[in-house]
Amino acid sequence: MKETGDVGLVGELAKGRQKTIWTRAASSLTCGALHKTLLTVTTLKGNESTKRKRDTIKQLLVSCQKEEARYIIRILQGNLRIGVLEKTLYVALAHALFIEKRSSSNSTQTASWPSKEEFKSVAKLVTRAFNEMPCYDSIIPLLLEKENLLDLSHEHLLIPGNPPPPPRPPEAAAFMATLPSSNAYATFCSPGTPVKPMLSSPSSGPEDIVARFGAGVQFLCEYKYDGERAQIHKVGDNKYAVYSRRLEDHTSKFPDLIACLPQYEKETTQSYIIGQYLLLLCQDGEIVAYDRESKKILPFQTLTTRARKNVDLDAIKVQVCFYAFDILYINKEVLVNLPLVERRKRLESEFVPVDGGFQMATSQLAATAEELSAHFDSSLQQAHIEGLVVKLWTEATATYELGKRSLKWLKLKRDYLEGCADTLDLVVMGGFYGRGKRAGVFGSYLLGVWDPENEEYQATCKCMTGFSDEFLLATAKYLNEGDNLLAKPLSYYRYGAEPDVWFKPTLVWEVHAAGISLSPTYPAAAHLLDGRGLSLRFPRFKRERTDKKPEDASPPETARTHNHAVQHPTTSTSPCSPGTRIIREARGGHKILAVQSPSLSCLSVATPYWFVQYGNSYSQSTASRRP
Repeated sequence: MKETGDVGLVGELAKGRQKTIWTRAASSLTCGALHKTLLTVTTLKGNESTKRKRDTIKQLLVSCQKEEARYIIRILQGNLRIGVLEKTLYVALAHALFIEKRSSSNSTQTASWPSKEEFKSVAKLVTRAFNEMPCYDSIIPLLLEKENLLDLSHEHLLIPGNPPPPPRPPEAAAFMATLPSSNAYATFCSPGTPVKPMLSSPSSGPEDIVARFGAGVQFLCEYKYDGERAQIHKVGDNKYAVYSRRLEDHTSKFPDLIACLPQYEKETTQSYIIGQYLLLLCQDGEIVAYDRESKKILPFQTLTTRARKNVDLDAIKVQVCFYAFDILYINKEVLVNLPLVERRKRLESEFVPVDGGFQMATSQLAATAEELSAHFDSSLQQAHIEGLVVKLWTEATATYELGKRSLKWLKLKRDYLEGCADTLDLVVMGGFYGRGKRAGVFGSYLLGVWDPENEEYQATCKCMTGFSDEFLLATAKYLNEGDNLLAKPLSYYRYGAEPDVWFKPTLVWEVHAAGISLSPTYPAAAHLLDGRGLSLRFPRFKRERTDKKPEDASPPETARTHNHAVQHPTTSTSPCSPGTRIIREARGGHKILAVQSPSLSCLSVATPYWFVQYGNSYSQSTASRRP
């Protein structure tokens, strides 16, 4: 394992070398049998379930051929590393739908093969369907068997501001007419099946947000809580489920929240019946640790001390409060296409807030940078509030975009005041041995972003600050156990600075930095920036993200976005003031930043200095704004 860094390759090598283990004929394993066995492994519970799972997997490996062992093991790990992304499957499914409809058509006329735009349209619809119901077993039969679920009218596929799709050729239109054009896609959204949440994009300040939304547009400034993102589903008569941001079932983790939910509902939410379900709802919000005596929110780290499942209601020490900020589905109605103002009205009309148990996220309306700044300053005065999430409010485009990091929601965090518009979630790739006070543990760590396009981790910084002694000790103990240590970097690691020790990608940390700059050492986002990567300046550990898998870490595009926001902030309406020291642009070059009169200019030169001219008077500043 230390030589290859890949359990799948270890299995393949063992298949060829250890003949005493691999003795059974390797011809009986079929795809159907493999699928059935893997499903069996997921259902094994109770006494000795671990042993039974191990024995079942062992039988699989005995029955397979040499190369098959590699991929069976990778399937069990949840990472095939074959270069196929989930979005690739959506496109493939769109092609399959076209082929299926074409082959099953009774028309004797030969229609032209649909254009690339038609394929893209269906792929977008399939993507949206999976964002609403991320379950292949449910979606594929619906797409294949029920024609009225495939909407190709484009009414739900257009992105505001984009031009409409080109008109279809007559032949393609005839073929497309065999597919229905209703908006029954909404039935994909079903309580009991978690949906992919809408995510917010970073911003560099109030002016940046107003510039993106547009002058005069009203928006909602909502507290960004230091908690755990969650969605609550009610799928029957007092039957609830809680799902995490990663779509994991956390119902058994919050029995106290489940027990209290009925008292938060209004009577009107008890009277609708659909099929076998009484009242269907799905809402989005944040679970935080809460002290009900002092009525204060506690740090996120307090919430992480709660067990991940099977929590005993009588043994709970950490109380929680659910802050609701959106509702996606109520009774028979899918709400994702309504503007936020309407969704918020429905949320407030269906539930009764209770202090310390179920509350609406604190929010205020604004329309200018000044109002936004005032709300932001107010949020910073509150304990364990990370900042604001600023959302489009009344616009028709203020819909809930499932599974998308949208520009309709923009984050404004306290970190932007310190030089970086946001934090990054990075994967621990390696460690450097500590010295002095940190002897015996890893004193610093090599961290990287996850590039889903190339399926690789790209190093972006060496982090050595923000750790407590207890955390360093516990982390070193964890990383030294099991198979977390690697003899060499994995084949899908990209790095410049080489650490003392390599680790398997298992930990995700939230890291704050003073800024992001171009780097000849670190390869993060190098393929997006002409060969030069990005590095975090003065990275500082904030917290461990136990709610995220390594594949959920920040992608290179996020680092590039932050770098652009820092290097090219939104231009303020007030001009540069002569004699005022300002931060120089990162890249050299002669550039006029402001001209107020023929005798006034502010020039950036290819040296780390500013020269400010006012008439015949000059002043000079260094890059750190010192005169």
